[in-house]
Amino acid sequence: MFVLDENRALLSVVDMDIDEVVSKFPDVIIYKNPVGIYTLTYTSPVAASGAEQFHNNLYLPLDGEGVIVGIVDTGIDYLNEEFINPEGTSRILSIWDQTINTGKRPDGQPIGSEYTRDDINNAINAKNQGADPYDIVPSRDEIGHGTNMAGIVGGRGVRTEFVGTAPKCDFAVVKLLPASKRVREEFYVYGNTPTYSSVAIYLGIKYLYELALKLEKPIVILIPLGYGMGSHDGLALNERYIDEISRIRGIAVVVPNGNEGDSDTHTSGLVAKEGDVGNIELIVDNNQKNLRFEIWISKPDKLTLSITSPSGEIIDRIPPRNKAVTEINFIYEKTKMFIQYLKPEEITGDEKITIVATNITGGIWNFKIVGELVSVGIYNAYLPQQEILAPNTKFLRPDPNGTLMIPSTSRYAISVGFYDQTNNAIEVQSGRGYTRDGRIKPEIVAGGVNALTTSVGGGPEIITGSSVAAAVVAGCCALIFQWGIIDGKDKGMYSIKLKTYLIRGAQKRQGDEYPNPQWGFGSISMKGVFDNIRGLGEQESRETPPKINYFFDMNNRSDLIEYKGDIVNALKRFPNTDVYIIDEKRAVITVPYEIYSDVLRLTPEIVYADPNAPFTTCDISPVEASGATVFHNNVYLPLDGSGVIVGIIDTGIDYLNEEFINEDGTSRILVIVDRTIEERIIEGKLIESQGPIGIVYTQEDINRAIEAKKNGGDPYVIVPSKDEIGHGTNMAGIVAARGANPDIVGVAPRCNLAIIKLSPVNEAFRKYYGIYGSQSAYQKSGILLGIRHLYNLAVQLKKPIVIYIPLGSNTGPHNGDAFIEKYISEISRYNGVAVVVPTGNQGNTDTHTSGIIENKGDTATIEIEIGRNQKDIRIEIWISKPDKVALSITSPTGEVIRKISPKLKSITDITFVYEETKMTIEYFIPEELSGDQKIIISARNIKEGIWQFELIGELIIVGKYDAWIIQRELLAPNTKFLSSTSNTTLTNPGTSNGAITVAFYNQNNNSIVPESGKGYTRDNRIKPDIAAGGINAITTAANGGTQIVSGSSVAGAVTAGACALLFQWGIIDGNDTTMYATKVKTYLIRGASKRAGDIYPNPQWGYGMLNIKGIFDNIRGLENKESRQVPINKKVNYFLKESNMNIMLEYRGDIVNAIKKFPDSDVYVIDERRAVITIPYELVNKVLNTTPEIVYADPGSALTLCDISPVVASEAPLFYNNEYLPLDGSGVIVGIIDTGIDYLNEEFINKDGTSRIISIYDQNIEGDTLPSEILAGSIYTQEDINKAIQAKRNGEDPYAIVPSKDEIGHGTNMAGIIGARGANPELIGVAPNCSIAVVKMRPGNKAFRDFYALYGDEVSYKNTALFLAQRYLYMLASKLNKPIVIYSGTGTNNGSHTGESFTERYSDEITSFIGVAVVYPTGNQGNTATHTSGTIKKTGDMSIIELKIGENQKDIRIEIWISKPDKVSLTITSPTGEVIKRIPPKLKEITDITFVYEETRMTIEYFIPEEISGDQKIVITARNIRDGIWQFKLIGELIVVGKYDSWISQRELLAPGTRFLRPNPYTTLTLPGTAINAITVAYYNQNNNSIMPQSGRGYTRNDMVKPDIAAGGINAKTTAVGGTTKIISGSSVAGAVVAGACALLFQWGIIDGNDPTMYATKLKTYLIRGAEKRPGDVYPNPQWGYGMLNLKGVFDNVRGGKNNKYTDDDRMIESPMNEYYVGNLFIRLPEDF
Repeated sequence: MFVLDENRALLSVVDMDIDEVVSKFPDVIIYKNPVGIYTLTYTSPVAASGAEQFHNNLYLPLDGEGVIVGIVDTGIDYLNEEFINPEGTSRILSIWDQTINTGKRPDGQPIGSEYTRDDINNAINAKNQGADPYDIVPSRDEIGHGTNMAGIVGGRGVRTEFVGTAPKCDFAVVKLLPASKRVREEFYVYGNTPTYSSVAIYLGIKYLYELALKLEKPIVILIPLGYGMGSHDGLALNERYIDEISRIRGIAVVVPNGNEGDSDTHTSGLVAKEGDVGNIELIVDNNQKNLRFEIWISKPDKLTLSITSPSGEIIDRIPPRNKAVTEINFIYEKTKMFIQYLKPEEITGDEKITIVATNITGGIWNFKIVGELVSVGIYNAYLPQQEILAPNTKFLRPDPNGTLMIPSTSRYAISVGFYDQTNNAIEVQSGRGYTRDGRIKPEIVAGGVNALTTSVGGGPEIITGSSVAAAVVAGCCALIFQWGIIDGKDKGMYSIKLKTYLIRGAQKRQGDEYPNPQWGFGSISMKGVFDNIRGLGEQESRETPPKINYFFDMNNRSDLIEYKGDIVNALKRFPNTDVYIIDEKRAVITVPYEIYSDVLRLTPEIVYADPNAPFTTCDISPVEASGATVFHNNVYLPLDGSGVIVGIIDTGIDYLNEEFINEDGTSRILVIVDRTIEERIIEGKLIESQGPIGIVYTQEDINRAIEAKKNGGDPYVIVPSKDEIGHGTNMAGIVAARGANPDIVGVAPRCNLAIIKLSPVNEAFRKYYGIYGSQSAYQKSGILLGIRHLYNLAVQLKKPIVIYIPLGSNTGPHNGDAFIEKYISEISRYNGVAVVVPTGNQGNTDTHTSGIIENKGDTATIEIEIGRNQKDIRIEIWISKPDKVALSITSPTGEVIRKISPKLKSITDITFVYEETKMTIEYFIPEELSGDQKIIISARNIKEGIWQFELIGELIIVGKYDAWIIQRELLAPNTKFLSSTSNTTLTNPGTSNGAITVAFYNQNNNSIVPESGKGYTRDNRIKPDIAAGGINAITTAANGGTQIVSGSSVAGAVTAGACALLFQWGIIDGNDTTMYATKVKTYLIRGASKRAGDIYPNPQWGYGMLNIKGIFDNIRGLENKESRQVPINKKVNYFLKESNMNIMLEYRGDIVNAIKKFPDSDVYVIDERRAVITIPYELVNKVLNTTPEIVYADPGSALTLCDISPVVASEAPLFYNNEYLPLDGSGVIVGIIDTGIDYLNEEFINKDGTSRIISIYDQNIEGDTLPSEILAGSIYTQEDINKAIQAKRNGEDPYAIVPSKDEIGHGTNMAGIIGARGANPELIGVAPNCSIAVVKMRPGNKAFRDFYALYGDEVSYKNTALFLAQRYLYMLASKLNKPIVIYSGTGTNNGSHTGESFTERYSDEITSFIGVAVVYPTGNQGNTATHTSGTIKKTGDMSIIELKIGENQKDIRIEIWISKPDKVSLTITSPTGEVIKRIPPKLKEITDITFVYEETRMTIEYFIPEEISGDQKIVITARNIRDGIWQFKLIGELIVVGKYDSWISQRELLAPGTRFLRPNPYTTLTLPGTAINAITVAYYNQNNNSIMPQSGRGYTRNDMVKPDIAAGGINAKTTAVGGTTKIISGSSVAGAVVAGACALLFQWGIIDGNDPTMYATKLKTYLIRGAEKRPGDVYPNPQWGYGMLNLKGVFDNVRGGKNNKYTDDDRMIESPMNEYYVGNLFIRLPEDF
């Protein structure tokens, strides 16, 4: 046994059977890799591709230099001149010869000898001196294939005809150990073809991978071998290892497809259904003595095998015993056969049948496979590769597709086919895709016919085959790695990116469709690759290990980076360089300025380097704080920040200031981290700063320093940290001064403080950014490290923290995507962490400008005036994605630099002759984090005057640009943009999504201060969040005196203190313990004061002025609202108003106050992101379009009852009084959302006279009080209902107590089917003892019916009513701690049919909890002609939707959904022939059309994309529509998928005759039945087992399997209002049956304890397991889902009953089941399968 790593080992067995050894250690050996036989993939010689044009290219010289190509093959002729440099040294770095065991064994390898480059050079020298080189390096390539491959990859061209693809690459070679005689016998290898084991290949790959890591060089590993058998789905051992290493940057594996395309070694077929038969006919050559082959059956299918020999002897059904080997003797042929089933095979989960035959007789053998469990039905059979078979052994009906060899089916390998490059035709031998799991393979093809290459001894050889093509591609990969990683053009190059480059550049034959199984994505074209790339780079590297703390070196630049791999060792190569690891993906590096570009270019471990920025304090002169003091000693609400940490990142703190010392003389400061101090001495021991962190002083240190001062000693000997500038002390005073001086009490006077003192930038940094003057500036890396330290401190102390950062910079994307901003958003997701940032003081500083470029070719000019003293400057221009612009520059003297074209990461140097100004222009397209285009202009020795920068549109879709220069205080006077823009002047990191961003205003006159940075962000998010007073604040100073300060930093400090008070109230005092930053922000916004006449939010004030009293007034108002019953008669309930629309929405900010602006409107807050609003119909568009708090407004839908007449229930009564399994729904709630219930019906009253109904929520009845959990209606408890029943019995009016009635009767019908107790024995329900909770929905009002253009009087409901009903029932079950089945027998045609509607997403949310299931019917729209669909094949093509309008149809609403990312426009033709030509798709714009002859008015609204699904949606609303045929022509503007669907309202809501002319009955299931986790039910005629044509059909638009199950739905007798009976039919009946069945399952699982963790998905699994299937049908399918509900089948299956048994030797063997889902597809397998 040789251990390879923690998961893998090599087991070698002598004189024993390996399976016998393995079977003895079942707990140790998890998986034995089935050994494969690998053969070389060449058939005869090949020609290479045209990479030579790059070898000596003046502009793009590429020859593979610096890249390793590792070859796993037959070895190499290392004495061949093609692999020796001109100076006589070898190009081969290493040879590992697995066949020689006399030399040095490589580390970590069990066999072989390793020969280094030094060894090989010594051998070459020995040969040159006449000695025997093989005494030094005895490795030879006796076969020559490895030498051939190396020549194609990298022959250096000693003979010009031998030049390889990468003639200067390095080589590393593994010479494989041939398969042993035992292995050849085990696999019955015919002939003498060289073969190799999968173990040898695995070890070879591992050796090369580890060598590349050791040498820190990119490597391309070529494996020109293949194996014919195996799963062909990328899951073989070697394939998974290839995938593993290919995820490392700079490692790629290239594998040929093999040469089995026409070898007849593969066949496949389909077994359509259970009982069907597939025939595999195999002709065996007379010389074939023994044979082994495999059959693979796609999961979850199960097939069995029968065999017929050439003489006609039949072996009928060989029983499938998992892992057992069945031996069969054929009498006439004298052949022995061994059959082994793996059910499932360990790695893939598929069924695998291995057939081994000894002494096999020649002739035709027939292997019959019979379907026993069929869902997919596909099988594949593989023989070994042709080279190791006798000549005529082959399948009679071969399939050339799927003939690619292992390991080319690896997911990450670059798989290569071959073609004849002389005539551009695919070679028939080339292995073809796709993989067995449907992935595209090959990726690429390359020439592979008659290649001239070097051979052993240096002579020529012509070879052909897929191995040649792979060698060509391996060399090309080396060139791309050289360009990307070595030359620094794309250092983050993984195998997947390399593959993308190859695919993008591939050539395609005219007329072929790509990708395809022969060509993949096309033939390799290196010119195409680099034509596609367009982007160059440069330079070099040096080595010197750091010995001092270079983070404090004044000539160094420190930057934040994201990294992968060993960044520490990667940077050791560079002088005066160091790295500090933040976490597993972030670090800070310090690098000398002059080599900074080289380090980034030459360090592939650096994924992203954050461009630094100069940060300045957000302060301009004195300020005043707000009135938080009202809470400091408040009797009712005392808040002073106790228990909360405020961390301040600034200039330090005067820790000796009495404001920060408790009355007992101890410090309130928990820690000071001083980044300006490099070392300290503790007890005589020198303590140095950890990298860039600085020195940490604890509260204990600070207390000792305070004590030293009191005793007359020097406190700075202990804690030498001082605040020389004083800004940090000012801020700490505003936040937290305790009031030692009563004039300067802070907002949170009892909070703890944690201080980060930043180190000012050095001169090198100031020069790099062109900083003018002496104003202090700070680096971004110090700020991020400070945030991290404070966050970790809070975690360690388990206290909430407010981190305050009173600094800002103009640089960055201003959209929250900057490095530091993303980190702030990341930590703000944790409870008790908030980050407060001011907007800065750049509002009126002329440091920002912006504009619009309308069209491609248009221009826009940015003018900047340079002040006299400005020597250097740096300008950032940001262009919104996906736009691309070029740049022209005009100097003050008129010198013009015309059109500097945008090239990826290229730097253009420009010198202006007259001005003597040097300028560098750098394009980032795209910039790494934001995806926008970024242009950096750095000017040295810039001359005063007006400079013009002209932006030229090259690709314009959005057209917006922004430009910034650094902050005003860092610029010389008069340097400014001439046409500046004051919006979007808030500084970074104030645009962070997670930060609380604060503007400042003059609190003396309530006016905004012009200097205050303004929003919004570049991506149009609302910033600032809040404004606070910032003028003339009196605060403590560094010397203990007072100081007056103003600025946005003051406003931020006030807000930071306010946040501390909120954290104290919420987390410390326990009033709201789950207080995230978003909730803190919400409280601040809700309490904000607003100036009369202003519209909020806005870019100056955000949501208003900080008002701490307003915050807690608002909080008290919420508490009162939640705890009080609100008298309806004191307030109009607009939710019930007939002329109002109720709309569900997702919101952010203060939605309550936002809606209050509108008349007759109201809002009901559901949770922190969802609400329902009610607004007058005529104001709908205005409210939705002008209320930024509304993130998404659900378009709504008109729901109707899923019922057409009567139905029958299932065989559930079997379980009611069952001795062994009594189930009747006891303990389970069934919630019914419908038309109400007749609560006086005896079927819902217990024998003792009490009601089984635990609650009725009637949305239609306005009571005297409104419970807090609902927005309209009345709730009646079980106690109320019992009183009403008793009143009736006493001759009184029960409806005086509970006035709710079911006028329509449908709800009562459904409740009867689900849970009638059997007072009338004919009416017993599925769950006769369940509890019932009922929601009577409120029908849509007149405004609703007008909006949706509904015809007739059919009752319909708004989805708002359904959503609120579901929410009520879920909350009720949670309160009662009981499982619940929620059933709604309603549905709508409106919506995306992808499970993403508002209600459906909520269903999925609540069903993620144990004991909650939601059941919906599919509806009855299957044959109603209300749905059509079609395909648009390509851009420019058209498709027509024809809609016939019935005579009485006055209005109609049509929805058209186009699959993303497609975009279509619309043309309309009326019945009279009037044509409205192309209506262009504009985002959320409404186009009004009037048809002259018809007098029809139509509005067209495009949603591109629709907010939730991302698809395009077109809504067409027609008023006064005329009857006849209307044509809607869809024109493809961007077509990738090409599929569209269209729906009109349900049949019940349409006039007779209105229909699509070409309807599609599929995808007619109604919403919310497309919800992912819901149990969706179709209905069938249980009398004849046929599906009903009305039943809505699946699948969903995104191909989820729906329905899940079908149930009987015809002629069901049920109870009716008044206690009579009624016969009904429809999908709502089927849904009710299933809802009752779910109640029984919840009782069995949760109530009775048999499966207490029963989620909806598990419940669905049980139903599917027990489903009955009609013979001959394929399941799942769009009509039946997984089959017919069978409750007996469910529990038979649970017990392991009849469906899970097979007979063997007259014994019944029970086979337990394994079930799981792949996406939405349910799969069931027996455990021993």
